[in-house]
This record gives sequence, C-alpha cells and structure tokens, in this order.
Amino acid sequence: MFAFLVAALLAAPAFAAEPLYDLAGQLVPGERAAVTLFGAASPFEATTLSDSSGRFHFRKLPAGAYIVAVYQPRRGEARQTAEVGPGTADSHRRVSLVLHFKD
Repeated sequence: MFAFLVAALLAAPAFAAEPLYDLAGQLVPGERAAVTLFGAASPFEATTLSDSSGRFHFRKLPAGAYIVAVYQPRRGEARQTAEVGPGTADSHRRVSLVLHFKD
C-alpha cells in the first residue's frame, strides 16, 4: 500500500503539467524569411527560417501571448501578435497563423 501511495504522489506532477502547443504559420506571398518568436508577457525567444513557400513552425510552446517578427530582405520586417492556448488552438493543440505582406 505504501509503494502505491509513493508512486501516485510521484506521478501526480506529470499529469498536472501545463499543456504545450504548436504555432504553424504561412507567409503570403510565400518565400524564405527569418521568423523570430518573442514572449509578449514572459521572457522567451526562438528563431527559425521559413521554407521556400513561406511556411514555418514552432513546437512545444506554453500558453500565452507571443510576438511573431518576420524579416524578408526585400520587404523589411513585419510583426504580429499571436495568442497561443486553449482558446485559439485546434484539438491537436495547434495554432495556425497567416501573415500577409503588402507589395
């Protein structure tokens, strides 16, 4: 009985962990760009490159507000705020974002 209680107490934090989300985006028009994700309310920063079609992806993000900064050499920089969490994610905990650049 004691071993069961200890095992249950050790496993409890794993089930209480906050869920993580993915943020997937598409740049329009699609082309390669540097994409940086900043935490709007808490310290966080991650950078990736979009593919040649303008698609990018950030994985395992805690819920919260983020600023997506995109830099394309010929167009400059654009920023957009994205809310990641249960209110904006699909059933697979994915949030989709489309960023439009003006010509």
